[in-house]
Amino acid sequence: MHERDPINFDFRVVALLTIMVTRPDLLQEYLAGAPLEPDNPSKWVTLRGLGLSAELLSEMLFLFQRHDVQQALRTMQRLFRTMEAIESYCEDQCPDDDWLAPYVASTGRIPQQLSPAGVQVEA
Repeated sequence: MHERDPINFDFRVVALLTIMVTRPDLLQEYLAGAPLEPDNPSKWVTLRGLGLSAELLSEMLFLFQRHDVQQALRTMQRLFRTMEAIESYCEDQCPDDDWLAPYVASTGRIPQQLSPAGVQVEA
C-alpha cells in the first residue's frame, strides 16, 4: 500500500454540494423533506428525480441542517448568483434541472472503485 491523492471520495457528494450551492430552491426542498422515510416517494421528489439516492440524501442531511452550514451555503449562493449576473449567464434556476440530472448521473458512473481516502491498494 502507498498513499494516494487525498481527493478520493464519492463524486455524488460533490454533485450534492454543487446543487445546494447553486440552487437555493433545492436546498429548501432538501431541508423541508426531513426526516426521510426511505420508502416514501413524496420526499425530495426533485432531488431524487435528479438521480440522488434517498440513502445519500439521508446520510448527508444532518450536515445541511447545521446552522453554520446553511449560513455558508447562503453566502455561496449569493456569490454564485453575483457571478452569473456579472456574466449574464442565466436569469433564474441556474443551473437548471436539465443540466443537473446528467451531472448527477455522470458523477455516479465513476468507473474506478476507490480505496479508503489516503490509501491505495495495489492489485
